[in-house]
Amino acid sequence: MRLSLDVLSAIRDAIGSGFVLGVRMCLDELKPAGYNLDVGVEIGKGLAASGLINYINTDIATLGKGLYVTDASMAMPPGFFVHAVAALRDAIGLPVIAAGRINDLVQAEKILADGQADLVGMMRQLLCDPETPKKAVDGRLDDIRHCMACNQGCLGGVINMHVRHVGCVHNPAAGREKELGIGTLKESKRRKKVMVVGGGPAGMKAAEIAARRKHEVVVYEKDAKLGGQVDTLDWILPGH
Repeated sequence: MRLSLDVLSAIRDAIGSGFVLGVRMCLDELKPAGYNLDVGVEIGKGLAASGLINYINTDIATLGKGLYVTDASMAMPPGFFVHAVAALRDAIGLPVIAAGRINDLVQAEKILADGQADLVGMMRQLLCDPETPKKAVDGRLDDIRHCMACNQGCLGGVINMHVRHVGCVHNPAAGREKELGIGTLKESKRRKKVMVVGGGPAGMKAAEIAARRKHEVVVYEKDAKLGGQVDTLDWILPGH
């Protein structure tokens, strides 16, 4: 822990006592040669006892073969390592932040209510639907788009050398907020009749934007219901 404590000490000396300072730490490396949750909790206790930090943000696993865990794919259930977060919270007296594919506000509230964490961190969910907190405050939970952890636009977009741009398959405005983000949409001065052929994700989004710009929109879809390729996931992920 020497390096961590030396770095934190230098940072605290530079920013003073009136600035919030926290640590993002791995609770369990999930590797034969790595440390487990018991050691992770001991590390957390040592960091908290140093008096240098105000909170601990949590993570789990390491990169490489553990990428599907560190950047949890849809193979991992939402909140899959909350038990580890709770173990740390029980051991220290500092606020603890839970993470790990938590994309449902109801689940997030339950984590807080059950005393498993003091705060809940979200990243990909806020790329998918940046209005998530506002919709929750307004009681519009059914209007929230949930991140499905496909990792295509966010992680995939950043690490793909041909893209190098964060995005989201659910939210075309992600990473392009200045041009397409909240508050940028304007009503058309000339209203038109718009025909959208195909009721898949792209067609439905095109229809939505055109309608919000006050055009008269008709969507044509050969199947009995909308959804396109997303709807075909029903046979892969029953109930989703």
